[in-house]
Amino acid sequence: MKAFLINLPFFKRCIVLFSIIFISTPTISQTNLKNVGIPFISKFSRHDFEGGAQTWSITQDNRGIMYFGNNNGLMEFDGTNWEMIEMPNSAIVREVFKSSDNKIYVGAYNQFGYLVADKTGNTVYSSISDQLPSAYKEFGEIWNIIETSWGIIFQSFSSIYILTEKITPLEINQSLNFSFKVQDRVFVGHNDKGLMELTESGLNYIQGGEFFSKKTISSILGLSNGNILIGTSFSGVFLYDWKTFSKWETPISELASQNQVYCGIKLNENTFAYGTIMDGIYFFNENGETLLNVNKEKGLQNNSVLSLYIDESKNLWAALDNGINYLNINSPVSQLFPEGLIGTGYISCIWKDKIYFGTNQGLFYMDWDTGRRRIVSTEVKRVEGANGQVWNLQEFNGSLICGHHNGTYEVMDNKARQISNILGGWKYVSISSNSPYLIGGTYTGLILLRKNGERATHYDFIKKLEGFNISCREMEVDNKGYLWVSHVNKGIYRISFNTDHSSIQNVDYFNSQNGLPSDYSNSVFKLKGSVLVSTVDGIYRFNARKFIFEKDEKITAIVGTGKIDKFYEDPYENIWHFTPERLGVLRTNFQGNYYSEIIPYKELKGNFVTNYEHILATDNQSFIVATEDGFAHFDKSYSSQLHSTLKAQLRKITTSDGVLIFGGNFQNQHHEIVSNQPIDEAVELPFKHNSLQFELSANSYSKQDKIEYNFWLEGYEKDWSGWGTRSQKYYKNLKGDSYILHAKVRNEAQNESNELTYEFTVSKPIYLSPYLLIVYLIAIAGILYLIVFLVKKQIEKEKEALKHKQKKELEARKKEYEHDKLVKEQEIIQLRNEKLKIENERNLAELDNKSKELASIVMKISYSNELINRTRSQLMKVYNKMVHQESKNQVNMLIHNLEKELSKDEDWKQFEVHFDQVHENFIKSLKNQFSELTQKDLKMAAYLRMNLSTKEVAQLFNLSPRGVETSRYRLRKKLGLGKNDNLTDFLLAI
Repeated sequence: MKAFLINLPFFKRCIVLFSIIFISTPTISQTNLKNVGIPFISKFSRHDFEGGAQTWSITQDNRGIMYFGNNNGLMEFDGTNWEMIEMPNSAIVREVFKSSDNKIYVGAYNQFGYLVADKTGNTVYSSISDQLPSAYKEFGEIWNIIETSWGIIFQSFSSIYILTEKITPLEINQSLNFSFKVQDRVFVGHNDKGLMELTESGLNYIQGGEFFSKKTISSILGLSNGNILIGTSFSGVFLYDWKTFSKWETPISELASQNQVYCGIKLNENTFAYGTIMDGIYFFNENGETLLNVNKEKGLQNNSVLSLYIDESKNLWAALDNGINYLNINSPVSQLFPEGLIGTGYISCIWKDKIYFGTNQGLFYMDWDTGRRRIVSTEVKRVEGANGQVWNLQEFNGSLICGHHNGTYEVMDNKARQISNILGGWKYVSISSNSPYLIGGTYTGLILLRKNGERATHYDFIKKLEGFNISCREMEVDNKGYLWVSHVNKGIYRISFNTDHSSIQNVDYFNSQNGLPSDYSNSVFKLKGSVLVSTVDGIYRFNARKFIFEKDEKITAIVGTGKIDKFYEDPYENIWHFTPERLGVLRTNFQGNYYSEIIPYKELKGNFVTNYEHILATDNQSFIVATEDGFAHFDKSYSSQLHSTLKAQLRKITTSDGVLIFGGNFQNQHHEIVSNQPIDEAVELPFKHNSLQFELSANSYSKQDKIEYNFWLEGYEKDWSGWGTRSQKYYKNLKGDSYILHAKVRNEAQNESNELTYEFTVSKPIYLSPYLLIVYLIAIAGILYLIVFLVKKQIEKEKEALKHKQKKELEARKKEYEHDKLVKEQEIIQLRNEKLKIENERNLAELDNKSKELASIVMKISYSNELINRTRSQLMKVYNKMVHQESKNQVNMLIHNLEKELSKDEDWKQFEVHFDQVHENFIKSLKNQFSELTQKDLKMAAYLRMNLSTKEVAQLFNLSPRGVETSRYRLRKKLGLGKNDNLTDFLLAI
């Protein structure tokens, strides 16, 4: 909490701040200005409208569109979008004015003219002053535009022009100030000559008007009695009775001189407002009594007010030195405090001669007139000792009990005395009228308070009640003395106490098992002495006989099945019920039946503190409602002036590629801007623009208004699209046809606008024109014939191609067959080769074995022969040395046997068999070819075929190498070989 809200001196300074907010006077009942609280204010900064800081003038056309003269030019505002209308030389616009024929006139530097619509409906400026002769074009800035029965007046500080059928200078080279129209007469301030009257002939002196010489006249207003008030910037306010001028000795006159009046406006027959440079806006009555002051401290963006304007909804626009504000003065709802002054509102209470306000920042009070039931204090004060979150205020037996975050307090002598420090003082109840006890609900259960016997109006803390530790924010006592407690996340509890209510006797628990639609979001409340429960499915009542909850169909049918956050029955039998977005009240009719009334005011909707809603009835017509910004005041007796009808405006139509089709302004046959599309001006669009975006606005300017939009494009949709917050609607790929756009808007109070319609046609594409259709038919017939012809040709071509393809396929298949046959044959040959290879390998193995056997035989023969020869040789040596004949004979016999052994051919026969097997019947072939060959020759040939050496052959034949050569020679001869023939090669070739 900010320090300046804590310090008490600040609240003493609030005497001035609230001096004109809460005081009622007998004359107020004659006005329509609500005198309690501050109007809700919508604020528009230069960042919102992207213009200059200062705004000088305001007006509104008959469609509800607003126009503002600004430092950066002329601004247009439709409630949704701001547009800057281009001015010559980007001039400052000092004055905008709507005439009786709804033409918007504009005054700027050396320029005055009016607004028109161009071909696409855009708002553009059309100059009148450009028609002036060059000698009259330098007149400076136009500050006032006034309509009279004899023409439109354009006034600068040097010149006055009048527009009739032509533009005529009335006055030039004068030292003028502002001009005003009062009671069909036009008054002009002259810096040297004082107050003057302007007529068709020019400026005329007013008797005594020189009194205002050198005075800046900032406002002239007419009173109901025919007199006029003349407000000046520094000298106060004067009264003119058409004879004499006199100082208006009233409170507002003094305030006007202190705060420099810059502009004034008449709100109704007897209510007025001054815009000042120093202190915002002062509202006053025709007796000069101040009704209300709204300045920067109370919500204005700036204290310097340059222009005031009452729009068609009877609310007030204020053009400021920096920004634009919109004040909802025509509403029965107002703010009691400036936003943020005392914090978020939770509870209020009238006790004795004070009205108390509990917020998240502490407890505050103001003086209260109990007899007239109204606030009479001009000062907001803080209750000492109660800083911080205040939850509840209740009166019991002359004592004011305050439920606080820090515990329970009793308010005495504008100070808070702490009774209990158990955190969270939610609510307090008395079980019976004769019991001295109070039961208090806290964050952690129940506490017991007792009235002090010695001090009958004071309460003391007794104890925390054991046996129940649930947070007790919502609780009620029924007519049987049971305490009902609801917990949003747990369910419903029924608690009974002992005889003197000083301790808990029993606790019953109820949830969905006992008839409630849910275990959650159940809230107890009291209605006509009975305790009921608000649930997610309507209102439920406890059936004690069945010990279950049952839906109260009667009340549910009235308030609906949705969850009601809070019920409250005030002393005037109004039963208030809250949802996050709605405030309603149940009342009884003459038959005693309930009926529901929804409070429609947008200032209240959605501004409640959810689950902590509160309303205080100060009487049967006046109510104080807790809000997120503090407290609001709602006065049923206030009769607001007739609100303007909510209007739907078609502001823009663009194509999908950004082409502007319509800029927001319809024109009639007289080139006047009108609200609706003229009947005979349905628009025809080329087919290329068949995807369109429509943009709406509404003549609603309050920040509390949340506008919803509804569209229906007849010819494209069957029905309305439904309410939504988007102001644009896009339709794509429209067919060439006629369409009617229907559109509506509505505000949060469910007030619907008129139904806007816009007719247009999307042209059929040029290729669908009637003349081209015949061409298309002829072309289609020709194309069909050509197609048939080409198809036939194509079929024939495809047949030939098919035959050719089949032939090629047959040839390919034949080739494939031949190839497959060849492959198969090659596979057979390969298999045969593999078989032969295997057989050859097997034969080679056998050959190798035979060769090994043959070699073994040869080696055996060679070895045997060598052994026999060696033995024979040795025996021969022995024989030659022997003497004894008998022995010699025996040896000789051995030698002879050995020689016989050498001559045996068994080995040769065996050799010959093996040799022919190995060498493919070599010996047989040799015999057949050369029959003359001897066995010795055949052996020699065989040994040579085996590629044996001469030495090896010699051993086999038992010859010398020389003998072998001789045998070779003989063999060559028998074989018929020449000198150059190689014997071995010849033998290998056989």
